[in-house]
Amino acid sequence: MANTNQSQDQGSGATQKFADASQTFSEALRRILQAASNDGEGGVCALSQTQLAEASGVSRQALVQYLAARKDKPANPTLETLCHLAHTLGVPPAFLLMTAEDWTRLAHAVNYYTTALQDPRFWDLAHEVTHPRNQANHQEIAEAGLKMARMLGLIQRANVDLMLDPGTSQRASIAVTCLAPPISSLDLNFRPTLLTLCAIIGASTAH
Repeated sequence: MANTNQSQDQGSGATQKFADASQTFSEALRRILQAASNDGEGGVCALSQTQLAEASGVSRQALVQYLAARKDKPANPTLETLCHLAHTLGVPPAFLLMTAEDWTRLAHAVNYYTTALQDPRFWDLAHEVTHPRNQANHQEIAEAGLKMARMLGLIQRANVDLMLDPGTSQRASIAVTCLAPPISSLDLNFRPTLLTLCAIIGASTAH
């Protein structure tokens, strides 16, 4: 019975997440359209649904549905459609799905990062993760993210070890968030910044 209730709770949570994502997408699309064109004199102006449909290849009927999304009629674009719209509007696809809470976490992470820059321990860890010989596999990246989180005081030292415990939601959230960007394939110099931002966001996302 407990497993059944847990499954129902998870299903309900996923449904709510979808409803929130639908509303977020609809609202972001409406906001962006207000300044997605130019007036020919260096200023910005609104882009019409017809213009967006023609430029993106997404039907105007679909756009009307997306822009008028409600709880009982959610917007549910395919990934391909989302990418077409984002490309046409000049924004990353993720920006069409980020909730106010997501943006708040990002802003908080940036603010926290500026504080971390003043800590000598940050530079020690930054040097460690940017060492030329450090190729960093996925496990090592997750571990580096946990070290960063501990250094920033986001989690207690006693709660951080290098063997990830899936039963500890905060540690797991930090680890998987640090693996979201393709850190191992990016410039080594980006690693400290990305690991810091992801560690902070992951710590605040845990549930």
